[in-house]
Amino acid sequence: MKRLTGLFQRKRNTTLGVNICGETARIVGLSRRTGPGYILRAAGEIPLPFECIGEDGSVLAPRDIVYALEETTHQFQGEYISATIRGDMLTILHLTLPAMKAAQLESALLWEAENLFGQDSNQLVLDYLVMGDAAEKSDDQMNIMLAAVPRDLAWQYYDVLVHCGLKPISLEIEPIALARALSLMESRKTPKETQALIDLDRDYINFALLRGAQLLYAQSFQLGKIGGPRNHTGEGVSFWLDSLMSQIIPILDHYRKDQGLDIGMGILTGVGANEPGLMEAAQTDLNLPLIKGEIHLDTAEEKILLAPQFSIAAGLASGFP
Repeated sequence: MKRLTGLFQRKRNTTLGVNICGETARIVGLSRRTGPGYILRAAGEIPLPFECIGEDGSVLAPRDIVYALEETTHQFQGEYISATIRGDMLTILHLTLPAMKAAQLESALLWEAENLFGQDSNQLVLDYLVMGDAAEKSDDQMNIMLAAVPRDLAWQYYDVLVHCGLKPISLEIEPIALARALSLMESRKTPKETQALIDLDRDYINFALLRGAQLLYAQSFQLGKIGGPRNHTGEGVSFWLDSLMSQIIPILDHYRKDQGLDIGMGILTGVGANEPGLMEAAQTDLNLPLIKGEIHLDTAEEKILLAPQFSIAAGLASGFP
């Protein structure tokens, strides 16, 4: 099975994370310290040409994307890069399967994928995670997150990144990169606390539920795009609140009521984290204490605070030792 996270090459010490968000690319470059932690080498937001990425995630104008990115990425020629992929052609499913060994699981997931997607598995790039803590799993069942994209779509992204002079080593789904960003946040709590991470972008909500370092659930929800100025009484807050009510509350209710899980807090990231009045209103609707996710990183000269919309890109860049 070809895995998204190991599709291209092995990772080295310095990595760029590129979160491609429709008409914007957010870039974070991290280098590992000799000890724990990272040095921030780059952070920026690059506008992309209008409709260069289709709603299904396909690359419609590769040369325009390369031209937009290479002005920033030229200083990182030859560096390794991890990028996100989103759109209608990306599918994220949660499955419950009988407990089995890794080799059996891969065979079972190939069979599941062909039946679920109606395509030969050779035409897909698949990735999966066994969710939760292995020590707490049932003896006879396992919870699996399965992600799938068409193989030709994955290689469209690969070609764009290579033409920028970079070395792609993985494509990732946004909620997984978001979950990884938690380890960079100074707001993270005790190892066993259950936390909900909610990233609000203009046309997507990404959600991850973690108990300590164990990922319990992850999903992306595509929304209608929001344009124009927004304020606490305007379209932006009400739109995001409606989306949170319809998409996130049922998940929280399931884990609270059906799984008996005590969700201690929520962490808000993305452009919506800076929306005036949104956090206060969302706390009430979600019945969940919320804080803004903050990532402080050292540069060569000083410590800086990354804006919350860079959380996914930072999670990408920190993904592999």
